[in-house]
Amino acid sequence: MKTEEQKLISEITKNQQSGKVSIAKLRTDDRVLARITDGIYRQPASALRELISNAYDADATNVIIQTDAPRFRHITVRDDGNGMDVAALARLIHHIGGSVKRRVEGATLGITGKRDPSLSPKGRRLIGKIGIGLFSVSQLTRHFQIVTKVKGNPYRLIAEVILRTYTEDTPRNMTGSKPGAGDVVETGTVRIISAPADDASAHGTEVILMDLRPQARDVLQSKEMWDLIDSGAIGIGGEKLYVRHPSYHIGQVDGSTDKVTRKPSLPWHDEDEPEVRFRSLYQSLIDEINTTEQNPRLETALDNYLRTLWTLSLSAPVDYIECHPFDLAKSPEIDLYLLKPRIRGQAKPLALSASEKVREKLGLHAPERGPSRIPFCVLIDDVQLLRSIRFFASAIPGWRIT
Repeated sequence: MKTEEQKLISEITKNQQSGKVSIAKLRTDDRVLARITDGIYRQPASALRELISNAYDADATNVIIQTDAPRFRHITVRDDGNGMDVAALARLIHHIGGSVKRRVEGATLGITGKRDPSLSPKGRRLIGKIGIGLFSVSQLTRHFQIVTKVKGNPYRLIAEVILRTYTEDTPRNMTGSKPGAGDVVETGTVRIISAPADDASAHGTEVILMDLRPQARDVLQSKEMWDLIDSGAIGIGGEKLYVRHPSYHIGQVDGSTDKVTRKPSLPWHDEDEPEVRFRSLYQSLIDEINTTEQNPRLETALDNYLRTLWTLSLSAPVDYIECHPFDLAKSPEIDLYLLKPRIRGQAKPLALSASEKVREKLGLHAPERGPSRIPFCVLIDDVQLLRSIRFFASAIPGWRIT
């Protein structure tokens, strides 16, 4: 594998001047591939979360996602992170599931810090874990492009990836004697080309997901829900089922023509700023609690698309909608307790002075975004994600926060 990786680096470098295409085969352990395609990335939010995590680990300050809602033919994820050079891209292609994050080798590829492999080059605590995040998009599409550039390079790398399904031609492509026991599987083809860059100072990575799979589009379009609503939801035995119309949704399109058949009902206005849009989404769910039921289900309030935004807001390393829990101060509305997981016993009340915060009291440092506290912003279709958790009793009347 090392020889093939070096050969690919040499070929891409040689072809930079001529503009010729370099072609590589994707191969990986079949257990890793099964995990990517059949296990942990079934929901669109899971795949997008991994791409956001990759951008975070690459020291990006901004991630911009465009989903082509409500049609969802393609999705673009663009960041202004460090980007990948030829060696880093070749490593990625030949080592799916073999991330160099948290390894000394990562520093030579510009992926980790030089002194501490658990940190990014600019000092962020790495959050990517198993090294297959980029290829988690196989649940959304089998065809995508990676456009990436490192600051100072006069070119950008463009890699077009076409993935096979996990079961397609698997026996023919295995190199081993015991299928399912760590065999190497050919998983797709990559075509790489170098293109001149107008701005040498530009940097970052763009992932373009093309031709989204019908199943992924159906999920994002909430097709099953709208079909039940439009059909009257008749169950087995002719009994009518009750399917609640979501309070907020992105709209509905005709699957064959892509024409909008149901106008969107969104909790924000078109002229609202990205941050205001997400705060309006948050407030709409608080209003649902106050006007409908004690614990409303997201399924009854939001369609799949808006739930994807909500899920990402809880999993992405973005700022809290109000303040980080470590920045809480003494308040009559909030009871603070200290729980040490390694020490048996009950949680103990945490006493703060009048102006003291939890962070100061316990010497806590999160969020760790490097010594310069690099900001991190995620925009999805002009909605800025914020961690949708507040720690103030006034957020939900009648509740006390502990």
